[in-house]
Amino acid sequence: MGEFSILTIKLLFLFLPGIIYCLLYERWNFCPKKEFNMFIIHSFLWGVYSYSIYYMIIKLFKIKQEIFFIGDILNTQTGSIHYNEILWACLIAFITVYIISHWKTHHINKKIFKKSTYTEPVGFLDFFRKLTPTNIEHSLGVWDCVFDNLFEDNSTWIKVYYPKGNRIYYGYLDKYSDTVKDNELYLTDVKVQDINGIEIKHVDGLYIC
Repeated sequence: MGEFSILTIKLLFLFLPGIIYCLLYERWNFCPKKEFNMFIIHSFLWGVYSYSIYYMIIKLFKIKQEIFFIGDILNTQTGSIHYNEILWACLIAFITVYIISHWKTHHINKKIFKKSTYTEPVGFLDFFRKLTPTNIEHSLGVWDCVFDNLFEDNSTWIKVYYPKGNRIYYGYLDKYSDTVKDNELYLTDVKVQDINGIEIKHVDGLYIC
């Protein structure tokens, strides 16, 4: 039991960069918490990524630094953890998740193409889309897919129909999130309309769940 506990603590330290990445990504991107087994797999993959980038930096700048990660995993003896290497990998994981989250949240790639003069060749991407083996959306569903592909500009106005009260809520999408059970929206500058589109009143903010 003692050896198992020591080995578990050791593995937690070694894959701390991946754990940090997954926790911050879920926090900053309003993602639902992954199942435990998927969290472990993602933590492992992003941990390996962080150490790989660290090793590439060492090789690129020809830094005289020995690499211990693989040896630390294979060595089950206590005291074989090199904390300096783990801290550098954690820093790389933090920088990576910050860049990816900022890029995703602000839709940087779409804004770049929107402002550029680049024109997509006709049928260029359609050809590659036809090569995909499935039409399944690899996210939580249509909700996640649609809202992840919205621009963060003044065009992000949406209408929410509430059939029970015969109301339409038309407002600016300020925030959205999704969980396994409930989807949430927060609209600002909301116009409350009847079913015929006639404005009844105006509210500054509206939370919808």
